[in-house]
Amino acid sequence: TGDTREWVELAHELSGMIRGKNRDKLPVLLGRAYECLVKVSLLIPRDKDRSTLLAQLQTFLESELERKISMKETARKFGISPITMLRLFRARLSVTPNRYRIERKMARAQYLLTHTDLSIKEIAFSLGYCNQLYFSQEFHRITGYTPSKARQWERPS
Repeated sequence: TGDTREWVELAHELSGMIRGKNRDKLPVLLGRAYECLVKVSLLIPRDKDRSTLLAQLQTFLESELERKISMKETARKFGISPITMLRLFRARLSVTPNRYRIERKMARAQYLLTHTDLSIKEIAFSLGYCNQLYFSQEFHRITGYTPSKARQWERPS
């Protein structure tokens, strides 16, 4: 099936990255490994416990940040209404599901800015933004500083 082929391709890609021992590819490897773990966690049967449901929703919304995800379809996928999903996020996290996803994108962007040599444009595209200016404005709105300013911070050794 398509899912099996996707798993095999992901495992092959991760294996190739590990064998290559290219330190420049480490952030990409970590991202792909995280993506794999997210997909595995989504295979675990869901129960109706609100804490578990919220964790599963968070995991799903953090997966594939480059892809547009409909909140209505997400709620349907988890067997709840969009209103229930909204209330759950607001009650437990004090944010909407959309805001949560944007904040996760900006956290990933911040990591990429300080841990890789990817250009701001490449980071924007990797997070699903077609317009670098819009990405920069949204990054500033969420974090309070520009991507260029974040890039200037000392990188960990």
